[in-house]
Amino acid sequence: MSNWSVREIRVRFRELLDTVIRNGPQIITRRGVSVAVLVSIKEWQRLQTRVTRINLKSVLLARKPTFVLKPRQTRVNLPQKKATFAKYVGIGNLGIRSGRNGVNRWLRGLRGR
Repeated sequence: MSNWSVREIRVRFRELLDTVIRNGPQIITRRGVSVAVLVSIKEWQRLQTRVTRINLKSVLLARKPTFVLKPRQTRVNLPQKKATFAKYVGIGNLGIRSGRNGVNRWLRGLRGR
């Protein structure tokens, strides 16, 4: 396996393809860092057939578990922040609707707006 720079490949791509077919995989570098490998189609197909594909049936029928379930994290309930108009909520006897909008309408009525 030899290294080929991107600049070199632009000029001699046909030679790179011939080398891959004759000598096997070739490493491609960009600015001195390995970024890719070029392999022949025969090698690629051979590698693809070796990869085992996991399907649901094989997972369910496996004797050993292929994964481990992690316990769920418990949720922490933080204390609720008290609403600004909490002391006014539920004053229905005076004709004030409950909630923020009801209190705001009541206050506007008191101010004469």
